[in-house]
Amino acid sequence: MRYFMRVLTAALVVAGMTTVGASKAQADFITSVSQLQVDGTMNPNQFGPAFTQLSGPQFGSMSGVVTTSILLESLSGGMTRYDQGAGADAAWLPGTAVLSSGTGGRGLPEWRSTFLNSFTGDPSPVAGFALQYQLDLYGPFSVGVDIFDTSGLLLGSRNYQGLSSNAADGSALWLGYSSDLTNVGSFTLRDTTFTSYAFASGIGPVSVQSSPVSPVPGPSSIVILGIGAGVLAIGRAVRRKRNPDAKPTVAA
Repeated sequence: MRYFMRVLTAALVVAGMTTVGASKAQADFITSVSQLQVDGTMNPNQFGPAFTQLSGPQFGSMSGVVTTSILLESLSGGMTRYDQGAGADAAWLPGTAVLSSGTGGRGLPEWRSTFLNSFTGDPSPVAGFALQYQLDLYGPFSVGVDIFDTSGLLLGSRNYQGLSSNAADGSALWLGYSSDLTNVGSFTLRDTTFTSYAFASGIGPVSVQSSPVSPVPGPSSIVILGIGAGVLAIGRAVRRKRNPDAKPTVAA
């Protein structure tokens, strides 16, 4: 009985640790803002009203995270500030502020975004981000996303498939990245659509998760740990029944 209890208890503890570990979020690309804990958002409306022409990189502030800003760069020309319904006939929700830029051609980076400290301008990595993207080409399109740490090391790449329209219904392509580490220093977007033509592309507000979420044990973990505690209690009860006169040992 004693051997059985020891083996069962050890197995439960190992299973519990494995399940708790499995509940921890892993670094991965995301397809919805709901997969991100949004701590702050950069809204393009801070760059002026619709039809504002922007030249050079733009330093955007994050509402909700005053210590983090984002440096937006169009790698294929200047940027233009539009609103969905006022110049941007795409699939963002009506009134959404967006930035538009010409593309660099198939497979070339068109956007680069770098996360910086709002006060010092030093690199300030985040745990994740999400935004909506659309190519100004009615029909199917694709866009490559490359994620880098603050030293320029590539953390991951993914190619997304989207569908451009002027529906103004919020269906513009969601893309982004979420990590259990605060190591996302920058990312680039590149047009990978199979076409010989150059098109404009647009991005909407950029949401960020400034730091990882502490992993919380899932329901199965709690159940396993509860069973383990119950087994230990049963074991103590059995020992007391076999030796009712035994006194509990008290540490000196």
